[in-house]
Amino acid sequence: LLALKVEHPDNVHLLRGNHEEADINALFGFRIECIERLGERAGIQAWTRYNTLFQWLPLAAVIEDSVACMHGGIGRSITHISQ
Repeated sequence: LLALKVEHPDNVHLLRGNHEEADINALFGFRIECIERLGERAGIQAWTRYNTLFQWLPLAAVIEDSVACMHGGIGRSITHISQ
């Protein structure tokens, strides 16, 4: 999905959901998968960088002033819309 966003930045839009929170994606195995694929040091570094990137994803979007898009679950660390 990230590659598609880079290739088509005006046509692909990514939103943040609960699995884009470090504690949730670690719980569901993303951290371990990064370590298994890349080794301890590089895996943790990749996982940390992905989670830094995820923090930049918007929580919601409005399409053509008529469709509101958002994930059904937002991570516990989000306590205010300004985040």
